[in-house]
Amino acid sequence: MTGGREETRAPQGLQWAREVWVGVVGLVLGVALVAGLTEDMGRRVCGGAASIPGAAVLLGCDR
Repeated sequence: MTGGREETRAPQGLQWAREVWVGVVGLVLGVALVAGLTEDMGRRVCGGAASIPGAAVLLGCDR
């Protein structure tokens, strides 16, 4: 006997489910963050491009 506490582990199925859940939540949060950042950047780029003739069309801001 080692005299130490035994490590308690979740059953294999629960551990797998937890890892999948953490992965899904992380993916959703990451996609939401990137979408928010790109939308904000797009607004800034298109706002600046509005002062340059033809730039808004080239950047696709006219949609």
